[in-house]
Amino acid sequence: MRALALLLTILTLGCGRDQNGSALTVSCAMGLSVVAQDLGDAFVQKHPGTPLRFNFAASGKLAAQLRLGAPVDLFLSASLPLMDDLERRGVVVRGSRVDFATNTVVLIAPRGSPLTSVGALSRFSGRLALGNPASVPAGRYARDGLRALKLYDRLRPRMVFGEHVRQVLDYVVRGEVDAGLVYRTDYLSAASRVRIVGTLALAAPVIFPAALVASARHATRARQFLTFLRSKEARAILVRAGYSPPPETAP
Repeated sequence: MRALALLLTILTLGCGRDQNGSALTVSCAMGLSVVAQDLGDAFVQKHPGTPLRFNFAASGKLAAQLRLGAPVDLFLSASLPLMDDLERRGVVVRGSRVDFATNTVVLIAPRGSPLTSVGALSRFSGRLALGNPASVPAGRYARDGLRALKLYDRLRPRMVFGEHVRQVLDYVVRGEVDAGLVYRTDYLSAASRVRIVGTLALAAPVIFPAALVASARHATRARQFLTFLRSKEARAILVRAGYSPPPETAP
């Protein structure tokens, strides 16, 4: 229920009331929902009086909304290919993109689970949760990693697909499935209730990009937020939440 509430709730930060559509509106991948509050708070402190609103959902669903003209200023995605597609279509502004964080995909299970490694999934007979690959980048990463291990087709009959990565986490926390594939940062928010079994090997790193939406009503403030995402302050917030810097900015 907590993840569903995040999906349906628009978070508003800043001084005063949001009147006449004055808020900077950010569509944000559900995988970033935990750290978005801290990033928003820090940005508002640097830009007092700037209302900031987040709309959380799976990246694929948010991209679909943008293609239909949703009134959004910024898009924070969990998928580089998805952002590439929006850039080709002119939905986001070419050249505005900032790759601001990286992550990993981990196999988690309830404490007490007999699972010992990712490789042990070859003998796994339980239910495995992952994001729906059709709309959830974490699900696509999980699918591709399992295919590389030649495990996807074997496990497919026992898979449970979540509408976003936080729902997958909740399935594992509540014991509704026997294991799940989520971002490491999602695991950290529930580390007292589940454990990491192993890290899924991926062909490419999980990179989170952000970009200015072409139809943005508040382009100046949106560019300020993109600049903030490149700052040392934002990077420190992301690192504390378990993310790593993108390859080109890593020390």
